[in-house]
Amino acid sequence: MTFGVIASGQDLKKFLLVTGTLGAISFLDYRYPAATLIYIASVILLIVPVVYEKHGDIIDILAERVLFELNNLYENLMMKIFGKSQNSQEYIED
Repeated sequence: MTFGVIASGQDLKKFLLVTGTLGAISFLDYRYPAATLIYIASVILLIVPVVYEKHGDIIDILAERVLFELNNLYENLMMKIFGKSQNSQEYIED
């Protein structure tokens, strides 16, 4: 069901997320050997929890700011493409 919704384009946000993720993975696989990618992923998985434990409050604040900005950019993109806001009520019944 989820794959059908993403493939049909009904949820543009998920579609763009999946497309971008698969494109990034494809580019990385083309550029670097699999062994290198596994090594880098292992190092990241070992380092990230320690850094987050030490600086979690700062990371949370920065992540909230980034998420807010991404939501604003997405909202502006939807306004430019479709001419209406996804969050606002465009159709109000009397």
